[in-house]
Amino acid sequence: MVLLVSLLVLSLFSFSNSQGPPSPGDYPSSRVGSLHFSQSFRNLWGPQHQSLNQDTLTIWHDHNSGSGIKSLRDYRSDYFGSSVKL
Repeated sequence: MVLLVSLLVLSLFSFSNSQGPPSPGDYPSSRVGSLHFSQSFRNLWGPQHQSLNQDTLTIWHDHNSGSGIKSLRDYRSDYFGSSVKL
């Protein structure tokens, strides 16, 4: 009986985890179109720490300030790509 319950629980976990992380070399951005920042996001706070140049947004953060952005649409899931330089 314990073995049967264990197998049942294990099978439930394997089915629910079928949407795991993408495999290495898989780039979701290659399957979706891109939008300019102003079409999808707006400044939430700290505009003095943001610089928008064509399609590139630069955000400055230091020990006592920062910046924030907000999506213009509500969504349950989406793809957001970024590059971070420290």
